[in-house]
Amino acid sequence: MARKTRGGGPAVVAASVAVLLVAGGAVFMARGGDDGGTDGAGADAVAPDGEVLTGLWRTGAVPAGEPPREMAVPRVWATDDVVTGVLASGLRGYDPATGEELWALTAPDRIGAPCVAAPAPNGQGVGAVVHRDEDGACSVVSAVDTRAGELLWSLPLSAEAAGEAAVTVGDEVITVDTGSAAVVQRFSAAGEELPLPEVPGGAECGPLAEWTHSADHLLAISSCGVAGDVGQVTAFDADSGQELWTASATSEVATGPVSIVSDEPLAVLARQRVVTFGDDGRVVADAAPAEGGVGLAAAWTLAREPAVVIGGTAPHSSEYLEVLVGVDPATGEELWQRELPQFAVAIGSGDGLALALWASGTIDAPAFHLVRVAADTGRTAPEARLPADAGTPVPENAGRPAPLTVLNGTLYVLAEPRDAEGQVRIEAYRLLPE
Repeated sequence: MARKTRGGGPAVVAASVAVLLVAGGAVFMARGGDDGGTDGAGADAVAPDGEVLTGLWRTGAVPAGEPPREMAVPRVWATDDVVTGVLASGLRGYDPATGEELWALTAPDRIGAPCVAAPAPNGQGVGAVVHRDEDGACSVVSAVDTRAGELLWSLPLSAEAAGEAAVTVGDEVITVDTGSAAVVQRFSAAGEELPLPEVPGGAECGPLAEWTHSADHLLAISSCGVAGDVGQVTAFDADSGQELWTASATSEVATGPVSIVSDEPLAVLARQRVVTFGDDGRVVADAAPAEGGVGLAAAWTLAREPAVVIGGTAPHSSEYLEVLVGVDPATGEELWQRELPQFAVAIGSGDGLALALWASGTIDAPAFHLVRVAADTGRTAPEARLPADAGTPVPENAGRPAPLTVLNGTLYVLAEPRDAEGQVRIEAYRLLPE
């Protein structure tokens, strides 16, 4: 049985237009109150003047496709060699310097329509997606060489991916959690299916284990004993499958849901607590980092290094990402907290920064404002804005706002042009030094 690794996140906007609500001709960001309505707090919000980011390039608009509900597409993968747009219509690679299209793996000719994508490719530029088969089911996993624009291999999954499905890519192994189908599978770089590691405890523990994973680690959380009342957690190396340690599970980890938020040190978010493990599995920290009633969501993990940054809901809201919280993974303690002027329509990280976009303006002329926070110190850079003709950020469907990526001082935004409904493009902007 597979633990829902992307669970626990509040639902957010499901389409780009849903984040823009009209009130008397003005656009404001809705905040859910106790009664589930909107309090109109942003109706008259006027963003402070800030630097307008310099546009470097924009790709041509391409069809967005129709992703399955609540699954992790679209995404932007950025490396030194290529910027890849992962859309429901396929994958396209672009030159990081010019935005020129280098290759395309479009659905359904060269790959099925992607349903779920890994957060990022590995160090060799290999990414992974789960995509539709000939019958339209999200039941095929494929490895893609983003440098060459080649489909390396495709293999069927044992169950159709759905809901909170997740894919991670290590140096040598691709791991797929099919989500609500409760199946976890591992595949080698060459496309060979690998067995799950054996969980210590035999029949009392192994068959009942629930799994969560990152690019570096696999965790098996078991309820052992005759009555199933003994919590156990086992860590494995994600690539080799070698057991690293087995230890007793805290009550929060044993009852879950559990998501890995840091690999070095290994730390998880479980029931609003960050639990950090030592090299021997001993719990070295167990803390509730979010102060003031902020509700953290693992699906809103923006950054893992140099500190963990997790998005959360404000005390007056149970639905939207309005707060960023920096967490020391070694202690589980809060390093800093930043409340956004309005809820985030896009989030991401890179270059040691956590980033969020919020919106103001009118329905015909929205403005998008960039908040940049140093992940380790919480220092906030002067606010910046996207140009007036920027497209509208396109949300993910997995309980998250739109994806933002930063690499080498360049911000990449997946956006819908305002004059091309159903089309998307990648926009690149230069981030000035703080």
